[in-house]
Amino acid sequence: MRRAKNSTVTMRVICTIVFLVFTFCYLYFYQSDILAVEQHVLSCGKTHYNRILGAVLITAILYIIQVGVFAVTGLKKRTHALTYLPSFLLLIFITAVSPHIDEGFSFGAWLWVFPLVLILYILCVMFARGFQTIEPDMNSTGIFSQLTWTNILEMVAMILCTGLFSNNNEVFHRRAHAESCLIKGDWNGAVKATDGLDKADSSLTFLRAIALSHEGKLGEKMFEVPVTGGSVSMLPNGKSVRCMMYPKDSIYLWLGRRYIQYMLPLHYLHFSFRNHTAKKAAGDYLLTSYLMDKNLDAFAATIEKFYRLDSVMPKHYREALILYTHHRSNPKIVYHSSVMDADFQDYQTLEHQNPNPRQRQAAIRDTYGNTYWYYWQYGGK
Repeated sequence: MRRAKNSTVTMRVICTIVFLVFTFCYLYFYQSDILAVEQHVLSCGKTHYNRILGAVLITAILYIIQVGVFAVTGLKKRTHALTYLPSFLLLIFITAVSPHIDEGFSFGAWLWVFPLVLILYILCVMFARGFQTIEPDMNSTGIFSQLTWTNILEMVAMILCTGLFSNNNEVFHRRAHAESCLIKGDWNGAVKATDGLDKADSSLTFLRAIALSHEGKLGEKMFEVPVTGGSVSMLPNGKSVRCMMYPKDSIYLWLGRRYIQYMLPLHYLHFSFRNHTAKKAAGDYLLTSYLMDKNLDAFAATIEKFYRLDSVMPKHYREALILYTHHRSNPKIVYHSSVMDADFQDYQTLEHQNPNPRQRQAAIRDTYGNTYWYYWQYGGK
């Protein structure tokens, strides 16, 4: 009897360790930025989520709930892991954050899912309690016993469900992390959060733009990854371009001044320059906005207000001028660079080598996907 009791205790301790380690790591490393957005929106910006404290407190509360469930249900042996199900369910609930949470909080499907799962859980507990009195003996000695692994498999199933039904939208995770970095003034961290995706949304494009602007690299790196939305994506509008945590005042004060009435980015920039409220960063913002709209004529007409053509200009500006020079019969600006002209010639050669549109685009993307030329021809859609 004592030996069986000790083996049951061993199994319970292992289940506890698995739960605590997974929950803390899941909250601290994967969902911390999402929880930061959730707390910021629900508190109307009055409170801020602390990554370490939040992970510790939530993990502790969920474990206390499991202890209470175990005390009430008394589930042991094969079904002990089921005492963790309510805690996993709550973990899913708090991390299943909608990317549109800023439009208003809603319980959504949880209004019927939670009661349904609770009813099913109660039925399962009733069945398990009855089964415990007649279930056959099984190998329960040691940490590698059949009893332990049966419960561990149940824990793994609940862990997989947690990952599946909580928020796992990669773009939203990137946006949340980028905003967290912006709030801390970690411009490089915000830029890295926007790297490595095959496709971005307008909000992520904006976050990349404002982070690169603070780094002074907007004209150098903006088009090295997929961006979308045109110049409209250069400032938040509360609809297609969202900023959930980073203060809008900080955005506008970096470029110039915030006005009561919302203006489209290009309208805002033109208005700021006319009224002499634009700051230094607004120049690159204006030039990049033209490039986002693929408006080479406006870009060529404006570039000399901010850069000398014989100086070292940002990479994307040079690429845009090469493109403009080659695509206009009577260009107002003729710009040449021996190295970049040769690269553009190679780009055009690749463009004519493959008659298949998809294969041609793939070949060009592999070599020139980080250039403005690729964006101008294929991007922004």
